Amino acid sequence: MFRARYQLDDRNGNLWPPHIRGVCERNHHRCQPVSAQICLTIPQASKSWEVQRVRQRVHQSPSASCAYCGGWRSNLSPDDHRREWPPESHFRSYLGAFFLSQPTRQLLTPVQQLKKGNMVFDDFLRQGLVEYLDVNEENDAFIALYESDIEPTTTHLEIEPFTILGAVAGLIPYPHHNQSPRNTYQCAMGKQAIGAIGYNQFNRIDTLLYLSVYPQQPMVKSRTIELIGYDKLPAGQNATVAVMSYSGYDIEDALILNKVSPAYSLHRTLLNFLFTQASLDRGYGRCQVLRKNATLIRKYPNGTFDRLADAPTDENGVVAKRYDIIQADGLPGVGERVDPGDVYVNKQTPTNASDNTFTGQAASVPYKNTPLTYKSPVSGMIDKVLISDTDNDQTLIKVLIRQTRRPELGDKFSSRHGQKGVCGLIVNQEDLPFNEDGIVPDTIMNPHGFPSRMTVGKMIELLAGKVCCSCFVRGAGADDLYRPVC
Repeated sequence: MFRARYQLDDRNGNLWPPHIRGVCERNHHRCQPVSAQICLTIPQASKSWEVQRVRQRVHQSPSASCAYCGGWRSNLSPDDHRREWPPESHFRSYLGAFFLSQPTRQLLTPVQQLKKGNMVFDDFLRQGLVEYLDVNEENDAFIALYESDIEPTTTHLEIEPFTILGAVAGLIPYPHHNQSPRNTYQCAMGKQAIGAIGYNQFNRIDTLLYLSVYPQQPMVKSRTIELIGYDKLPAGQNATVAVMSYSGYDIEDALILNKVSPAYSLHRTLLNFLFTQASLDRGYGRCQVLRKNATLIRKYPNGTFDRLADAPTDENGVVAKRYDIIQADGLPGVGERVDPGDVYVNKQTPTNASDNTFTGQAASVPYKNTPLTYKSPVSGMIDKVLISDTDNDQTLIKVLIRQTRRPELGDKFSSRHGQKGVCGLIVNQEDLPFNEDGIVPDTIMNPHGFPSRMTVGKMIELLAGKVCCSCFVRGAGADDLYRPVC
């Protein structure tokens, strides 16, 4: 967690070091300090070129320019100028650290240097401007969230208050309006969401992978979502939610889902399209399950080995239906449909594979069929076939089979506020309620899920999402079909 180091002078309570307090030529008895959000720790940065440069200028020239108003005249004695300040016994950290730029002789704060590109974040870490604090150090630190909250006893200032939350909790919109256990539940359930896992998700073969078919970035975002790029690889969909009791199948957090959505027409407005595009028949909640199936083409100690064979035929030369997708190399064709009981790798094993006394020719050994058969009750598609070698010089064959699934009874759904529930009923659209615009909801949620959970943030998100959809009107021309009005 990032904490900006912000230590004050506890001797006199001032926010600037004494060696720049004095009387300037414009009779400013006390020049106001520059407003800086990040301070400099003098003991850690005393050897840097910038601090030494400032010290030399202040110590060697009593009439040097003021750090803040440009016309400073020291009221310290020459001996004080020759003596380095602060002494080793009074090292402190002060607000308003500045750097002397060589070409223009202009004093710049570290933040200004960062904006100009003269510093990077690692420079702030090396010079002690920014500190990493763990949970044990936080117990002994007095941390201010905002600059206006700084007190004389403040030790650190947050770089940004929302960084208190992690990457998962930062995905919750309006978390400060929710009961804290709901945010905790969401941190656990957010990791279970089906979505996009990476830009290479279609180029890899995982043991088991769930992918959303139509992931959407949320209409209501937090700043964390934009910073970590969650909107580029989202895990969720926007839906029209009706908060109402319906049919009794929505008790105990159960959800009612819309089965059919009206056919989309180009003559519909964007408002209707946004509110009716997501139902089960149109891909709402649809996901793909990719499962890896692997087998080895082994080489046995007696010199025999496994082999792949093409599909066998009967006495009439007809291939059995279960071998329909097997090609001449014994492997399935990519894109073929595989049904329950179908063979997708026609592997054959020698009958004497475990006979270590065999000394004959491997070609004369009889083989038996040991095919890989598809056992799932739901048909799938051959997505990928990979042939490679293992460390033991065995041939490895991987077949990735893809299934497309749609929501059904008992499937779990959750919002970003820890409001989880299972699908209790799937209803045709003509049996669902609608509003005055003819908009039918995608999901119906029981209102009894709000009072005891106190997830006010979810209510605010529902309203904010509705505003996002409602703030578009039809434009004047074909190129400006829809334009935002708010």
